[in-house]
Amino acid sequence: MAGKRRSKKDGSVFQTRSGGWRGYLTLPMGRRKYVSGQTRAEVVARLKALQKEQEAGRDLGSPDQTLATWLTTWLEDTVRRTRAPNTYKLYTETCTRYILPAIGRLKLASLKPDHIQRLLNDLHDSGLSVRTCGIVKNTLRTALSLAVKRGLLVRNPASTTELPKESTPFEGVALSAEQVRRFFDVNQEHPLLPLFRLILALGLRRGEVLALTWAGVDLHGRTLTIQVSKTGKRVVPLTDDLVSLLKAQRITCTEMRLKATRWADPGDWVFPTQVGTQRAGSAVVRTFKAMLAAARLPETIRLHDLRHTAITLMLQHGVPLRTVMSIVGHSQASTTMGYAHSSAETERAALTTLARVYGS
Repeated sequence: MAGKRRSKKDGSVFQTRSGGWRGYLTLPMGRRKYVSGQTRAEVVARLKALQKEQEAGRDLGSPDQTLATWLTTWLEDTVRRTRAPNTYKLYTETCTRYILPAIGRLKLASLKPDHIQRLLNDLHDSGLSVRTCGIVKNTLRTALSLAVKRGLLVRNPASTTELPKESTPFEGVALSAEQVRRFFDVNQEHPLLPLFRLILALGLRRGEVLALTWAGVDLHGRTLTIQVSKTGKRVVPLTDDLVSLLKAQRITCTEMRLKATRWADPGDWVFPTQVGTQRAGSAVVRTFKAMLAAARLPETIRLHDLRHTAITLMLQHGVPLRTVMSIVGHSQASTTMGYAHSSAETERAALTTLARVYGS
């Protein structure tokens, strides 16, 4: 049964066939902004809230707002002011590390459950626990719930997604030195090889390497600032070979920018796309898999295993545990040791040393 209609100025409210309620506010140029709710009163309240925002000068019909823009607004205007500091920190780190690098560039109005489901699956496949995937989903669901209330979305695309099933813990692998050399040699002309070299050299996470900007690169001071969250960062030193790598990458970025017919603003990413935007994590994973195939390396090797490799080799070559923790951004020694992988050569050398102690 249709509900009572309101004037065009105040919007129109009606009941849907499913029993829910919808309403719309008429925008300039005849456009409409729709909201939904379980009751008529709920829809009326949302329309009134939209009217206030419209009267305050906000463009409710802008189709260009990205998920990244909305998450930033939500974090700063809502979470920071209404939630506990630890909650704000958790949501900010979750957005920065897992959500923004993968789907932050998508238009908010175009966000679909499939986008979020694919993100959760990719994160789980890369080694993230179901618990952490749940935090990612909850962060998105909470942020997008407010977007629905404000009429920016008709429904919450995170609500219908499913968490990946808990599986047997995946044992990460560390590549051998020979495998690393083969990966480098076969793909030496690939434009993204510097990105993977940087991961192997510093043990960076996928989200960290994709979030690198030139503002965080100090070639003169030979340091790299890694943004861990909106307020947290760590600074790691750069070796001569990494300084050379980043100098060459800067030239590459300049050439890309000059050739591009359009370039994103500010377009300051260290490893940008051809139009200057931040690279998507899923696309980088696909590229990595193709490069593995070219080098005839096992397809089971994950991008996250490059981080395993870096940590394992640091520990095997005598780098102090605390130093490794500082470089890779671990706060718990047990976490770092969990990444360490032994090898037959290392174990044989250890047993040989023990044999010498025994005098045999």
